[in-house]
Amino acid sequence: MWRARDTRARAEVAVKVLTDRDPASLVRFVQEQAVRLRHPHVVAPHGWVAEDDTVLLVMDLVRGESLAALRTARGPLPDGQVATVLDQALAGLTAVHAAGLVHRDVKPANLLLDTAGPGPPRIRLADFGIALPIGAPQPEVAGTDGYLAPELAEAGPADPRQDLYALGATGRRLRAGTGTACPDGPLADLLATLAAADPADRPADAPAARRLLHHLLGGPPAPLPSLGVPTHDVGADRRAAAAWSAYSRLAVWPAVWVLLFAVGAAAGWTAAR
Repeated sequence: MWRARDTRARAEVAVKVLTDRDPASLVRFVQEQAVRLRHPHVVAPHGWVAEDDTVLLVMDLVRGESLAALRTARGPLPDGQVATVLDQALAGLTAVHAAGLVHRDVKPANLLLDTAGPGPPRIRLADFGIALPIGAPQPEVAGTDGYLAPELAEAGPADPRQDLYALGATGRRLRAGTGTACPDGPLADLLATLAAADPADRPADAPAARRLLHHLLGGPPAPLPSLGVPTHDVGADRRAAAAWSAYSRLAVWPAVWVLLFAVGAAAGWTAAR
């Protein structure tokens, strides 16, 4: 993953370069570049570029770490923060499922902490390399061990409830580590429902899971705290870029007048001779 600058949008973007040319990597690239989702809690490609043998995807630049890195550095997260993570991830999954897709690889490493802007950090779901349309056959088990729904052992069709199972496993990982044991409470009840072995025992979809979360908590959870991660003012970047652009345009005119004066002076000197 690289950081680049979009000269048309005058903003920094993230660029994923396709380095492998094997068939599986090409299939993942085609699947990921086809995803077009604009949502505050989703990071999906919004363009791609190819030149000679170089192919890359362009997407929003997220200035923050993954929840996997945060969990490794800080240990288990408090229930309030885990609840907010789940709430925002479910908001993102609502958009994903409404677009007719199943993400198929929800896990802490694919939940990014976006610190751009003056507000609190927000969670964004990334990496759509193995996403499939809802109901599409799954020719092979794909995803990450520990986050795979049990029914995937039978390679059934892609189902949104498989993403809910993975999110439930993610919540348990953020709370308690590698084990499945978690302290009792409303959040434990929600995680048990999301990660139920039988898909029929899980919520029907992401909006239903989010409503259940709000019901168990008595309302929406609080925004995430800063978590010690520095925020980045994207607006300041844009203002600086606009100021530099305006300065550059203004700076051209003195140079033009100097050049015209020099040409005129030289012409006058030649005529005088």
